[in-house]
Amino acid sequence: MVRCFERYDHAQSLIGMIAFTENMELTEPMLRSFLKIKQEFDKFEKGLFNELFVTDLIANEYISYYGKKKLRALSEGLEEAFDRQSINRLLDGVKTIADEERLYRQSYRLLKKALKKKYRSYLDIVGSTEDLKPYILKILKANGIAELPENLIEKILLDLRKEFFYVHNILPVIKSGLGTELRDDFLKNSGLDKGYIEELESEYLTDQEREKMTGGDNFLF
Repeated sequence: MVRCFERYDHAQSLIGMIAFTENMELTEPMLRSFLKIKQEFDKFEKGLFNELFVTDLIANEYISYYGKKKLRALSEGLEEAFDRQSINRLLDGVKTIADEERLYRQSYRLLKKALKKKYRSYLDIVGSTEDLKPYILKILKANGIAELPENLIEKILLDLRKEFFYVHNILPVIKSGLGTELRDDFLKNSGLDKGYIEELESEYLTDQEREKMTGGDNFLF
């Protein structure tokens, strides 16, 4: 029984780090440990490992987009892992997601800063991605990012548009004393990380406004 609880604590700690830590490096010994623990718990009941360590964590509203993506890849990969080749394949899959996460966050910060400086309104970046692409690639290249996959450019621009919309259209309403339902709807449907939205609110709202989440200046980033 003690051994079972030790394995539970070990798995919970590791999987929490994978979900919440951007720069955690997953290793082959970690994956082998996960696989062994999964096999032990699934002996009690099929699917128990996922139920205990994955399902609720993925549902956590503070897990980021990439945190959830890593958890799903880990969960699905462990179902098929049985030898060194399949474990290494899973390791490569999770590493690819982690590398994309780092590239996304670095590029997002760079482009947010550049677009805020170049454009006065979020409406200026609602146009075609192709129109903005030359400027985007110029900024990235100047900061050491020689290449960014097309799908990642699309995701970054979409998320920036959502963020700028929130800052320009929803936060002013909240600051004026309204907007709680708008905020809830945005959090539910935007796909942006809740933790990041709360960081934005910390930047633009007073503690009292944040606490009440009610009340307009026009925010320009």
